[in-house]
Amino acid sequence: NIYKLISDAIKDLHAPLPVEPKQAICAVTGKDCLCVPRKKLFSPKFTEQPNLICPKSQFVSIDVYQAIKYKKTRMSSWLAVPGEFRLLKRIDVRLLVLSGVNSDVWAGWVTTTYKKHGTTRAKLNHIGQAIWAFDETLVDCSNNEKVNEIYNQLVVYLKKGFSRTSLETLSCPGFVIMRAGLQEWLELEKWAKPLYKSNLYKFLCYLLPSQIELKAKGWINPIKKQKVAKKH
Repeated sequence: NIYKLISDAIKDLHAPLPVEPKQAICAVTGKDCLCVPRKKLFSPKFTEQPNLICPKSQFVSIDVYQAIKYKKTRMSSWLAVPGEFRLLKRIDVRLLVLSGVNSDVWAGWVTTTYKKHGTTRAKLNHIGQAIWAFDETLVDCSNNEKVNEIYNQLVVYLKKGFSRTSLETLSCPGFVIMRAGLQEWLELEKWAKPLYKSNLYKFLCYLLPSQIELKAKGWINPIKKQKVAKKH
């Protein structure tokens, strides 16, 4: 399971167990295994408790304890593969999503809010799967050809001067449309309307290059709002 994957990957960074473990049913996984008291890990304010597999159990497994106790699983986007736990920046996630993760088993979490426990939301992927947890949603990136096709088309429109926000919402200021071209905007709308409400589309918009990257690549947005001369 994902907790064992993470626990094994960070074994050199394990927190000391709060008490001697005992055999019990883990509230999170439902497995009969060595556990510690649930109250040693979760406060009453822990928001994921309604989603526990065995909510009546008062214990959590050692792997669950270590994976969730490790604070970096809550403070960053990350990738977990056998023997390695990597913190990710947006550009790292982009490369992994577009190229695919080179591992038979893995899990990935991408956060924009840093408010949720990625360990409780991410999914364990096997060969042929590529499901990323993205804040409140799960994004299926298993069809790599489709993923790259949508992303590359988004980049085309980004280069033409449409902002990430306009691509995400399909709402664009009039002056931008006029400068980039009405026909370009109509083509963008026609292409994106069947897609823009999907988790995949939203995720790929998030992964588009930042303004700093755009400038570094020489893709500086040529469209700037024109100042209107004041009448005297």
